[in-house]
Amino acid sequence: MIEKTCAELFERVPCTVLGDGSTIVNGLASRSDEVQPGDAFFCIVGQTCDGHTFAQDAIDRGAVVIVAERKVYLADTTDITEVMVPDTRLALEEASRVLCDEGAPDGAGQRMGEDRSCA
Repeated sequence: MIEKTCAELFERVPCTVLGDGSTIVNGLASRSDEVQPGDAFFCIVGQTCDGHTFAQDAIDRGAVVIVAERKVYLADTTDITEVMVPDTRLALEEASRVLCDEGAPDGAGQRMGEDRSCA
């Protein structure tokens, strides 16, 4: 399993980390119904829905980090790290690169697969 700290995932992203930057992240999700325990959830704004609306559902499913473009009002943020970014899509792109590509042999890029690995 590939793990990175929240601080490692976002060190090259302009952001404000609210909470524990040493929180371990095991995966990335942009749909709350795909969140696994230990994931970072990215609140992506789409044409028909706004991912910020689903932040609490993502937490209920085990997300440990919420990445958002604006303040998200949650029932309980005691154990949740929030990362405020100007653009969640760009933050997801960079976090994916850090989580998957850095471990690739000889610089060969890897992509998230169906098995939630970077193979």
